[in-house]
Amino acid sequence: MSKIKPLRPPVFLGAEVETQTPADVSESTSNIIAFGVELIVAGLDRSSPTAAISHVKKLLEEINLSNPKDRLPDLVITSPDKTHAIDYVALSLPSTLTTEPRPDLLIDVWQALQKYDFLSIDWRPSSGADRRRRIWYQAPVDSTLSNLKQTIDSFLDTRGIEHLPGFYMRNLNRVTYDIIRFQDVSDLLNTPIPFSNKLIFPLQSRLIRPYYGVECCLVGVQSIQNIKSHIDAYIHQTYGTNAIAHSQLALDDDVYCVVFNKPEIAMRFLNDPFSAFSNLPNINHFIRVSPPMFIYNYNNMGCPTNSFLNKTLQPALSSDPSMDLLNEKINNISTNCDRAIAHQTHKIEGNSALIRG
Repeated sequence: MSKIKPLRPPVFLGAEVETQTPADVSESTSNIIAFGVELIVAGLDRSSPTAAISHVKKLLEEINLSNPKDRLPDLVITSPDKTHAIDYVALSLPSTLTTEPRPDLLIDVWQALQKYDFLSIDWRPSSGADRRRRIWYQAPVDSTLSNLKQTIDSFLDTRGIEHLPGFYMRNLNRVTYDIIRFQDVSDLLNTPIPFSNKLIFPLQSRLIRPYYGVECCLVGVQSIQNIKSHIDAYIHQTYGTNAIAHSQLALDDDVYCVVFNKPEIAMRFLNDPFSAFSNLPNINHFIRVSPPMFIYNYNNMGCPTNSFLNKTLQPALSSDPSMDLLNEKINNISTNCDRAIAHQTHKIEGNSALIRG
């Protein structure tokens, strides 16, 4: 087993990120449970369902052989699909290595793998398949899914677009595909398919790209003016002036995202009562943001809009008969969102391997 390095402040790779003043990071002694401290490595061999794991193991072995005095940490390598040949794996740290979330150790792995320019590396945004390359086509009400799938299969094959076999989500009346090349995803999202006298565009689930492991978020802040500065100030006052490594707004400024300099601060932020608006009674009474959560978990839920918003608006609207139609629309949106989240499927975890540094 490789010797574990001391905890270090966040480093942001793969994106232009403006960081705040880094803090001195000391080793924590408490056990911290975190989700989504994983890398996703794409661009690997996909000649068989196990080829990607074998390929990345070979690359990691090459790196360790070339740097015997600074070997990479032990890693768990997981293929999210045990049936199909895919070009990516997830890399995480084994629980035997450390009881703390250590995204800084995975940064070492990321930096080492950057020498292979055919790879695409990022923080894994959610469990299951790579949702950055997953699209779906919504079937018209009067159409059968099988006919739609045949049309899409022909469309993709004619254009030479590589993809995994499409599958039905019958409860949502859609056909879903995992596309191999990122560029094809971008092109498809702008290309409708003629079907049943309609033009059908593919869709994607909402997703937030994490900038670092153990990144947290709050949902439902869009309508609050200067919200980022306000929450930043609250965090600085509550957890220290150097608590934040980076913060931003995402999804049309409705989600506040924050990376802390220490994982233990992230856990305190998640577990403490969130009272940033206690001195703003108008906001505190009428607008309820979500509890803090990991971005990884929020992505797993499909990035829904804040359910608290409907609960807050409903009593005020129901007292006005002229707002019945708006009430009905709000209820429909909430129901559809909950239904989509409840029926999310196709999350397969398998083909795992442990590689020693």
